[in-house]
Amino acid sequence: MESKTGLILLPGAGMSDWIWDRCKAQFLVKPIMITDRISNNNYLNRKKSKMLDCVSHIEQIIQEEKYVDYIIIGHSGSGPIAAKLAQSLKDKVKHVIYVAANIPKHGQTMIDSLPFLLRLINIIAIKKMIKKDSIPYKNMEKIIREKFCNTCTEEIIKNILQKEMKSEPLCAISEKMDWSSYAESKQTYFLLTKDNTLSIDRQKQMANNLNIQDFIEIDSDHLVMLSHPNEFASAVNKFF
Repeated sequence: MESKTGLILLPGAGMSDWIWDRCKAQFLVKPIMITDRISNNNYLNRKKSKMLDCVSHIEQIIQEEKYVDYIIIGHSGSGPIAAKLAQSLKDKVKHVIYVAANIPKHGQTMIDSLPFLLRLINIIAIKKMIKKDSIPYKNMEKIIREKFCNTCTEEIIKNILQKEMKSEPLCAISEKMDWSSYAESKQTYFLLTKDNTLSIDRQKQMANNLNIQDFIEIDSDHLVMLSHPNEFASAVNKFF
């Protein structure tokens, strides 16, 4: 019997649907892959788009589907978009899963939620990145190896280094978040205990910004869906 619940996968900042390659076949349903934050991901649109445009882009993709409800997975920098999508879909949301997601406090931006030094680095980097459609990951090999993929195999790392990082719309890091109408139920945060990008304490702090009380721990780096695909898919499937 075909599932009436759709699974929406939102990759982390700069990433695309390739991050789900090792786990997508293990989900109980065929997932809905979101490859871009906005339609026509070019410099002008990245500069002027709002979070509402990101949500509208996803809703256009899923509007032809015949699902009764949805499970939303927001990884890393897609945390705010996952929350905004949940706000928009309302009663159609069965569950929201945040995976080591960066979630600003109410009234703050993504940049505000970062530690001071990381905030400065990101501001400089994003101003440069927004003008380019993509940047080769091989230019960031040290960061990939030490921060994002510290428990991945060499084969996985080499595959990632062949990909390109997609530039994000400016709103993803500069728009102030409004959680006043966010439903606090039906949400879980996946804590990645070996994540060198976000510490466990910071992940818990991010979860607290949406009053998330339910946690699942996985001994993984930041790209759990690649380094621990079986454990990740099994944890997700429990929500169907």
